[in-house]
Amino acid sequence: MKAIYEISTINFVIISLLVLVADIINYFYTGKQLNLKNFRCKFSCLYLIKMLFKFTIIVVIYIIINNKLLINITQHKYNSLLINILLWFLIVFVIRLYMLIKNILNIIFDAQIYKIKRNLHKFIIDYTLRSGIIIAFSIAFFCIIVYMYDNSSILLLSFLSAFIILTTIFQDKIQTIGIKAKEIDDEMLKKSLEDIARHAKVMTKIFVSELKSKTANACICGHGDNKKVIFSSRLMNSNFSNEEICALYAHELAHYKNNDNIKQLIENIFYIIIFIGLFILFMKHIFVTPYLIINLIYFHLYILPIIVILYVVRNIISRQIEYNADKYAANLIDKNAIISLLNKIEDDSLIKINKHPLYTFCVSTHPKIQDRILKINQFII
Repeated sequence: MKAIYEISTINFVIISLLVLVADIINYFYTGKQLNLKNFRCKFSCLYLIKMLFKFTIIVVIYIIINNKLLINITQHKYNSLLINILLWFLIVFVIRLYMLIKNILNIIFDAQIYKIKRNLHKFIIDYTLRSGIIIAFSIAFFCIIVYMYDNSSILLLSFLSAFIILTTIFQDKIQTIGIKAKEIDDEMLKKSLEDIARHAKVMTKIFVSELKSKTANACICGHGDNKKVIFSSRLMNSNFSNEEICALYAHELAHYKNNDNIKQLIENIFYIIIFIGLFILFMKHIFVTPYLIINLIYFHLYILPIIVILYVVRNIISRQIEYNADKYAANLIDKNAIISLLNKIEDDSLIKINKHPLYTFCVSTHPKIQDRILKINQFII
């Protein structure tokens, strides 16, 4: 068991150091692109604060996984349900607190660097209320999991299977939780978009997000007869022509036409099944304690390198999916409209700083805009 603690700790330390080093390299790479001294100073100060915050979190987690109290808990049979619930509550609470502080820093960052102002007080109140609901529901859910884990493996697997199926069926409802959007009100533009949808034989509802954003973009959610495309507020409020908005809509329709949302669901289910299978093997042959939550913690740390590799692979696949969507859109409408859209997104975007190529390769879900334009020109002869 001691070897498991050591391997888990080594994995965590190595991955954490790699993340910090990648952040530092990316900072110096992006810093060279900032011309204005005042802008560069603000960027540096806020970036430093975020880095210190991330480093603090890593140190705290390192202390927790090496804490003798946690190790001692695994060697004694306390009230299993109570210990599991207390540890779960602490984990969820700390994650929500971490996300709150991270979002506050991002709001400050956006206000100082990108001039996007949001009501910080309202955000904190809304976030706190949401966190309370999330914590309450997650504890109730985890209580069911722990009870089944302690009493019946078959019941647990049946429950998890039912949960996966239900989340798949109601995926569109879950995706739109917390998204405030209204139907598009420009009748002329709406008619043009509907014409493209009819040509592609994919009908969707069209919405515009009410939340302020840094980029002109769109996303899809829903399936079957409940397909939706949601445009960002910046796309509709900036100097984008109807042809360029139609080009973005064609790209989003391509995701539906290529069944990218269904593929993503299947991919998620596949990863869940793999995760459960590896966890069962881990429990059977490598490491087991009376407490599910502690087993999960050390299981995650033990397979952390695999998680990182899968994360990078998923991002590579995601970028290829975007290329395929561009290809379909370029064959659906005028490719020049798509190229014009991409160029304008890059010029209009408040995130004009290019990240380090290696950082982009590992982290980015979308290809660089100039790479996408190059591919589009290769698609159409």
